[in-house]
Order: sequence, then structure tokens, then C-alpha cells
Amino acid sequence: MFEEYLEGLKPKINKTSKYKGIYFERTTKKWNVSINYNKESKHLASCDTEQECYKIYQDAELAIKNNEFEEFLKNIKHRYLIPCEYENIFYNTKNSTWLLINGGKRKYYKTKEKAFKQQLK
Repeated sequence: MFEEYLEGLKPKINKTSKYKGIYFERTTKKWNVSINYNKESKHLASCDTEQECYKIYQDAELAIKNNEFEEFLKNIKHRYLIPCEYENIFYNTKNSTWLLINGGKRKYYKTKEKAFKQQLK
């Protein structure tokens, strides 16, 4: 009877992925990846597939090993942004919008032309 009591106290571990640092978030229906760095958990990304997250985790481990993790963190946040011919305007592949970064402020537009016109103001 005492063993049954102790069994009930064991923490329940919900493993949704076969990979370390990756879990499935049911509310967003996305795979998430995080890694421990300097005794802190760092969220790296939300992805559509478990394999995308696994690739990001591997890249993060390599960056930590090579003492390049801070730079990796900066780049991973912008992995969905593709620059266009106009300065400070990027296509966001994640949500199919155009991003204008102007004076540190970020604003999204439906078309590249609208972002460009706003930049001229």
C-alpha cells in the first residue's frame, strides 16, 4: 500500500517528442524547441514539424559548443524573414506579410508596395 502511495507522488512526464528539448503545444498546434543555456531555458522557436525543431536544436547545440550562441539567438528570431529589393523591408514567410523595420519599430503590411509607401512617409 505504501508503494502505491509513492507511485502516485512520482511526477508525470509528458513526452510528446522523441527528441530532447522539443514538445508539442496542443493549444497552438505547433512544435516548440528550447534549450538550456547558462542555467536558463531559452525558447528557440515554434515550428510546424518536429523535424524542423530538431534541426534548430542541433544548430543551437553546435552554437553553444562554438561559443556563438548569442549570435545564433539573434539569427533564429529572423529565420522567416527574406529581404527584398527595398531597404528595411522583408517578406515574412511564416505569416505571408511584409515587414517594415523603421527606426526600431516593426509594422506588418499585406503588400510590399504598402510597406514601401509607408517607408517614404
